[in-house]
Amino acid sequence: MIYAFSLLISALALTFFIPALKKIVLMRDVAQNGKVATGKIVSTKSAMNSAGWLFGMVGASEMVNHDRLLVSYQSDRGREINIEVIPSGRFRSKQGYAAGQAVEVKYDSSNPWRAYLVNEWSAAHRDFLISAAGFVFGIALWIVGRYYNLPF
Repeated sequence: MIYAFSLLISALALTFFIPALKKIVLMRDVAQNGKVATGKIVSTKSAMNSAGWLFGMVGASEMVNHDRLLVSYQSDRGREINIEVIPSGRFRSKQGYAAGQAVEVKYDSSNPWRAYLVNEWSAAHRDFLISAAGFVFGIALWIVGRYYNLPF
C-alpha cells in the first residue's frame, strides 16, 4: 500500500514539476536578453469558463486554473503586442488578475512576443519547489517501504 501512495504522490508531483520547469526555462531565456515594459490586461476570459467545454463542469471547478490573460504592451520599437498568458499558479495563489490592471511584462528584445509577467516568476518557482518536495516525499515513502520490507 505504501508503494501505491508513493507512486501516486510522485506521479502527481511530476505533473506539476514538468510544466513549472518548462516555464522557468522560458523565463530564464527571456530574461537573458529581456527588457521590462508596463502592460495592461485586456481580458481574463477563457474558453474553459464557458458551458461548452465539458459542459462547464471542469471549467467551473476551483481546482482548475482556467485564467488566460490577454496582455497588451508596447515594445521598445514602438509596436503594440498582445500576448496570451496562462498564470503559473497551479497551487492556488491569492493573487488574481482583473481586466484593466497594469502589469509589468518582461519580454525578449529580439523576439518581443516571447514574454511573461514579472510577478509570475515567484509563482513558477513556488510551483517548482512544492512539486519537487512532493516528488522527494514520494521517493522517501518508497525507501521507507523497502527499508522495512513492507509487502507490495
